[in-house]
Amino acid sequence: AFRTNNGRVAWEKPASIPLSPAAAPTISGNVMYIPTNRNMIMALSLEDGKVLWEYYVEPSSNRPPNPGLAPVLNTSITAPVSVANGAVYCLADDGSLLAFRPDAVDTTGPFFSGQYPPAG
Repeated sequence: AFRTNNGRVAWEKPASIPLSPAAAPTISGNVMYIPTNRNMIMALSLEDGKVLWEYYVEPSSNRPPNPGLAPVLNTSITAPVSVANGAVYCLADDGSLLAFRPDAVDTTGPFFSGQYPPAG
């Protein structure tokens, strides 16, 4: 990030994004939202570039299985994130529409899809 008034670097260190961005970032207030190509949405602080939160999107369970093909393990978020009325919205390539609000309670338990490193 660079300052517009003098072109100098605004953050002490570059932001660390572990996955490739899949769409343009969205800025709302002091937060930058970055969708990625492998299940993840990130929120970065515009102040210092630090990660505020990361969310891993599970592929839709409503997709019918394709005989002879492996199950879908990833979904990309290739559309820019939208922010409105205190909520963050994103559309995944599998058709899932996700909404995040600070006052929304997540009542769904975590989904365990694998262990790394393997046991033993």
